[in-house]
Amino acid sequence: ERRAGALEEVVKALRERVTPTEERCRVLESELAMANKALQEAEAALSFAMSERDAERERHTTEVTGLRGKLGDALRVQRELQAECKRLGLVAAKSERGQSKSAKEAEDLKSELEGRVKEHTTVLSQLSEERQRVQESARKLKKVEDELEGAQRVSEHQWGLITAAGQQLKDAMETNNVLRQENKELQKCSDEYQTMYSDYMRMRAEKLTAEARMKEASEGRRRLETQAASARAMAARLKANIEQDIAWLPSR
Repeated sequence: ERRAGALEEVVKALRERVTPTEERCRVLESELAMANKALQEAEAALSFAMSERDAERERHTTEVTGLRGKLGDALRVQRELQAECKRLGLVAAKSERGQSKSAKEAEDLKSELEGRVKEHTTVLSQLSEERQRVQESARKLKKVEDELEGAQRVSEHQWGLITAAGQQLKDAMETNNVLRQENKELQKCSDEYQTMYSDYMRMRAEKLTAEARMKEASEGRRRLETQAASARAMAARLKANIEQDIAWLPSR
């Protein structure tokens, strides 16, 4: 009986020691389940952010490609405008020398140049719209980058649970570096657009100057025609006076 009582005491003591351990195990299992759930949520958020990033990158690449194509068209129009301005300058120089035939050609070239300037203005407007859309895309990319950087600032406990996703996050950051490089190229395109717009304004000023020279040449031609008409009238009057004087002379 004494041994049975002692055994019961030992069993009771063991149970008292085991019970806290079992409770601690249950708590640890609960914490592990919560940690696994947090890991799954973090992985889902990271996967969603990466898919968003990939979609934005694809749209951004498409918009940059379109902008480069439009920029090439605008540069072609710019070269054509430069050639037309040069031709218009030659026509204006000929007009100053009194070649009336070249004046009509200059008017035709002027109309054609105005059409090309209108086309160039339309292209510039389209480029401006494309630039705004690309800037909006860049802002979205920046938002995605901020979200990815926020994912990096997760608590140390959760960060330890998503160590396996670290390589994926590293790849995402490398992709973001590529996107930053593409944004630099986009800024370069924007700078080229500004330079092209400055050249356009300069060519427009040259066109106005050429038109003013053509107008001056036309006015000079009209003045010369007026003077020639006056000279012809004076010559006619002199001829009439001479013929009248000859008629009054006594015949031999």
